[in-house]
Amino acid sequence: MISISDYYHGLIRDLIKSFSLLSEKYDEDTIHDMRLLYKRIRTLHKFIGRELNGKEFLDDQVKRMDIIYQNAGLARELHINRKLLNRFKKPLDKPFGEFAAYLDSKMADVNSVLHDLIKEIDIASIRRTENKIVHYLAGTHKKDVFRKGIKFMKRKAGKIDSLVSDRTDKKKYHEIRTNIRDVLIFLKLFFTGQDFKKLDFELIPLKKNEKSLGVWHDKDVLLVNLHTYFKTKHITNYNRPNSKYKSLIDYIDSEQDKLIRRFDRKIMKSNLELSYFIGKKEIDVLYRPQNI
Repeated sequence: MISISDYYHGLIRDLIKSFSLLSEKYDEDTIHDMRLLYKRIRTLHKFIGRELNGKEFLDDQVKRMDIIYQNAGLARELHINRKLLNRFKKPLDKPFGEFAAYLDSKMADVNSVLHDLIKEIDIASIRRTENKIVHYLAGTHKKDVFRKGIKFMKRKAGKIDSLVSDRTDKKKYHEIRTNIRDVLIFLKLFFTGQDFKKLDFELIPLKKNEKSLGVWHDKDVLLVNLHTYFKTKHITNYNRPNSKYKSLIDYIDSEQDKLIRRFDRKIMKSNLELSYFIGKKEIDVLYRPQNI
């Protein structure tokens, strides 16, 4: 088991480094890396607040970083939207120049806001918050962290199960992905590769499910932005049979359906295996002092 305080400290260190890099040069890849780091940090914040009773340490600085994360998410989504639109032009053999220009304009606005937020970030305040949280985590017994981490993952697995069982709203697939991501972070924090081999568990199916849902979500965001574009530009005939946009909507829907048909059975199987793994009595051996 990795020390949760050391892990948190490392994440904040790398996040501050990404802020420094972005202040010097605004770069899509660095934005993506920063966002991935903060996803892990946000998961730990949820755990610290709910399971370790540390809400008092999640101050206004954390909320300000959440705003940066949200804008980084918008920037990333728009960047992927443009790549998807370019890819879809070939099979559909239709131009989508006006919509592409709309996405580019939105991306420029979001990038401008995000650039300003990053320049204004108070690094000293982030470090003060980090020091308080790291000190709190270091003073929490590893055995308690481990047991509460198992409880956290069990609750997440139960949430995934209920979401998979009731898929009347396709938006629930994004929530499934979020819960899978949280579980993956804690599995890697608490268990080594040797632990997984010893207890006969494979991470790859969960990782593949999370990735598949990410691909599905990218297409869903493209649909959302497309319909926002219709409203903004007062386009009402987009669903007519001869509309180029109807062909785009139908193509995206078809792509999503293919992903979901492959996904449903796989997530039910891998989540059952996850529930079995975190419920194993053999995990108790990891509570021994030499292991924690």
